[in-house]
Amino acid sequence: MKKLTTDLSLVTLEDVSGLSTEDWLKMRKKGIGGSEVAALLGKSNYASPLSIYMDKLSDEVHEEENDFLEWGKTLEPIIREKFPAKFKKFTGVDIRAEEYPFLMRSIEDPYMLADIDGLVEPQQDYKFSLQVGDDEWEEYFIPAGLTGGMEIKTGSGFTAKNWKENSLPDNYFLQTQHYMKVTGLPYFFVVALIDKSLLWRYVPRDEEIIAIIRDRVNRFWTENILAKNPPAPIGSDIDTDVLKLLYSQEEQGKFLDLSIMSDKRIRYKSIAEEMKILKTEQDTIKQEFMAAMKDAEIAFVGDKKVSWKMQAGSTYTVTRQPQRVMRIG
Repeated sequence: MKKLTTDLSLVTLEDVSGLSTEDWLKMRKKGIGGSEVAALLGKSNYASPLSIYMDKLSDEVHEEENDFLEWGKTLEPIIREKFPAKFKKFTGVDIRAEEYPFLMRSIEDPYMLADIDGLVEPQQDYKFSLQVGDDEWEEYFIPAGLTGGMEIKTGSGFTAKNWKENSLPDNYFLQTQHYMKVTGLPYFFVVALIDKSLLWRYVPRDEEIIAIIRDRVNRFWTENILAKNPPAPIGSDIDTDVLKLLYSQEEQGKFLDLSIMSDKRIRYKSIAEEMKILKTEQDTIKQEFMAAMKDAEIAFVGDKKVSWKMQAGSTYTVTRQPQRVMRIG
């Protein structure tokens, strides 16, 4: 049976099947990958334009490892292997799913990279509908033999809420649209193992989103990376960490005139005062709920729940006595 492939007129291929993690990460420094697009668009909790800028221009390679990443790598081939049977059981349609061990570089935009988890291809016509609103459904059709992409994810039960009712986290949506720009593929399946359940989400190609991604990646690569001009921080904790690392030691006796930032200083002090006032108001409202609930464990405000119940607390070295914790839903 012929192997699945992408449109080779759109990309150059580099086989990454035998690369070490370090060499693979070095290769990724030469462009923007799908997992980095969300950060450039302000939709990531794990990276920012500034942190990506620092990574691309640094000679260092950080092999980030934790239990989730390790299990994700271990489970990826298993999920890819099990997906067709699960898909057939749920839809009645046979589907091929194959690994595609290449780093793809866009010929049109060489700084756009794609390293996908696989390719899929239904063996029969697949017609289905998806809920896109409260009472709104949309019909979709994938003809037999039309190749699409596959992105594999794993997550704990804590992330299950992000996948309810056919929903898909924004960063994965943007990641797959980036991949479709590079590869020319018309759709993707994001296949996820979430708390022992295998599920998938269909992502059709969206030309408007792809245009936004292409423009943002282009501007970042030309105006920041090539020009060696760091992007402005965006207020994330990540940017605070990057700036502390970049400027970890002051130069004693060095002074600057930042009169140009006078308006920002005034605004900063104003925000601090506003936050203090709002915190006092919030605490007062919380205390009013406490006074109203007395010894009740649960209260309802319409269909919203307010709880005030015992919760044990501990740190690594100290176990605290249980105390009541209020949560206002």
